[in-house]
Amino acid sequence: MPSQIRNKAEIVRRTGYAFSTVLSLIENHDVIAFDVFGTLLSPYLLSEDGVFRFIEKSFGAEGFCGARLKAEQLARRRYVTKEAPDVSLDNIYSILSILLPDHAVTPDDEWECEKAFLHQNESFGMIAAIAREKGKRLVGISDARLSKDHVSKLLDACGIELDALYASLDDSRRAFGKSSGHEFLQIAAREEVAPGSILHFREFQVPSPSDALDCGYTTIHVRSHRDCFMQDDAPFVEAHCGEYTITSDLILGQVAMRMPHIDPEEPDLYSFGFNTCGPLLLGFCDHIAEVSKRDQLEGLFVPDGQIQIIEKAINTLRLSLSCRAISELNEVVHDDFAVALEGEPDQFGHRVEARRDHDLKNVAIVDLDGNASNIDLRTSPRVYRYSLFDQSSRTGSERCSHYFFDGTNGTNVQISATTGAALIKLLSFSIDATFPELNSDNDESLTYNGEIDATARVGFLAANCVQRGALDFLRMIEPRKDTIDPQELKALNRVSLSRLISTPTEREYCALAIVPVPGDEGGSEWKSIGSFWNPKPVLSKSLNNFRRQDHERRLENYDLMLPNSLKQLSLRGDIEQLDWRRIMYRHPLKVSYWNSVRRYQRRKQSELGAK
Repeated sequence: MPSQIRNKAEIVRRTGYAFSTVLSLIENHDVIAFDVFGTLLSPYLLSEDGVFRFIEKSFGAEGFCGARLKAEQLARRRYVTKEAPDVSLDNIYSILSILLPDHAVTPDDEWECEKAFLHQNESFGMIAAIAREKGKRLVGISDARLSKDHVSKLLDACGIELDALYASLDDSRRAFGKSSGHEFLQIAAREEVAPGSILHFREFQVPSPSDALDCGYTTIHVRSHRDCFMQDDAPFVEAHCGEYTITSDLILGQVAMRMPHIDPEEPDLYSFGFNTCGPLLLGFCDHIAEVSKRDQLEGLFVPDGQIQIIEKAINTLRLSLSCRAISELNEVVHDDFAVALEGEPDQFGHRVEARRDHDLKNVAIVDLDGNASNIDLRTSPRVYRYSLFDQSSRTGSERCSHYFFDGTNGTNVQISATTGAALIKLLSFSIDATFPELNSDNDESLTYNGEIDATARVGFLAANCVQRGALDFLRMIEPRKDTIDPQELKALNRVSLSRLISTPTEREYCALAIVPVPGDEGGSEWKSIGSFWNPKPVLSKSLNNFRRQDHERRLENYDLMLPNSLKQLSLRGDIEQLDWRRIMYRHPLKVSYWNSVRRYQRRKQSELGAK
């Protein structure tokens, strides 16, 4: 559960008011009203149509998402009147049955799916608890397409208790919908208070319908998580990164939920762990679970420096992997892994093979950051290796399985293994394995080699911050991880890591470049991530093609929104000769008109340059 400090930070971020101001407003009003959706209840998904995409995939109803959105538009045109300004799910599905006759989805199915992707917002739950302690009456307002009974069940399922609930759909005959503007006066009459005695936390909408402010309410507009995500300059995340899927919608939704919760003291390395390393660790662990079933493994070998994060991730995700075998073989890995890295990988391979023959069980080496890439599996024909990506120069075999490159996806975006491994070392680095003496309280360890030990401590603190972020992501996503498609997650991780390696923002580069990580010698030599990093404008031809396609998609969307008059004007051959100063002097409102033409021309010019 988020701390009180983080909850207060979210209230400030989403309302724009100081928390003390919000408390003062609560104190001076008798009734505290909330929009149910957007304040008390928040979605796990980033976009509003994410539920429809989930239904389309789960029920195998091709084209459901687009048809469902269109059906709601048509239903509003057909059923909405001044006396009944809202439509029900039954109204929408009556139109949907015409647009998509064989969809086989019912309104109850949609309601159940929507319920699965909603949760109680802890921050506004705290506001409700404070208001109740002050003796205020709590009221919920819903203008969704759900009935009062359905909304009440959603609130009960999330543990939210209100004194009264008003749903516009059930009072449509009395023009109770928000779009009519009469709703707020009726609520005040039913609550037997003056409109000025009601404080309303309302989801911010553009364009806004008839506002409660017009009826005398004190209204606090609340920005959605999506608005916070799109407007804030957050590191290590990009809203338009890769293809839009239900998986990316859910992943970005988790990021958007967490962003308002960040403490001011929380460094950007935590965001790197949560936004980038968390999805990577999720995909890698699921990959291990999948291939271990295929290879019929009984246990896993994990290098000593990586066992901590791998074991915690497996336990957090509740994967059916034998953690007992990991801890049992830890001593074997600890004794022989250093020997393997010193140039005798065959000895390590034979040791593993001997243990395998003794136990008569299949085992595998899990390699997160590439440290075990020197082990030659040709000397151990019955040992497997699972890695994030291949950093080795040796030819792989069918017993090598790489999360990003498995021998079948050579045409995909190439990842710089050297830089990628340096970034991932922050996720896998354990001070217990590299410098166990630094965990003691004896300060004499610092006098032997103070410079190296101080560097080790900095590296450990940085790695600890990244690992906290990654594990927090896994804890948030675990209840909904079955929704994620592995291939979609792999594509999202590949594009995200490639973008970070090739074109990091200045804030991302500054956060990581000076962080120390152990070198290839297992910690005896330290390097900064910046020494591995060589950011380039474009990492590969495939990534270049992807960015060009993304530019084309954005330009196409801009074309759809731009009026035809502007597009025709931008194509005129004599546009440069037009005296726009004279035109704008006579018609000042045409300043924005001319600016739109110039923006459109710049987009066109940028697109031509990209090609």
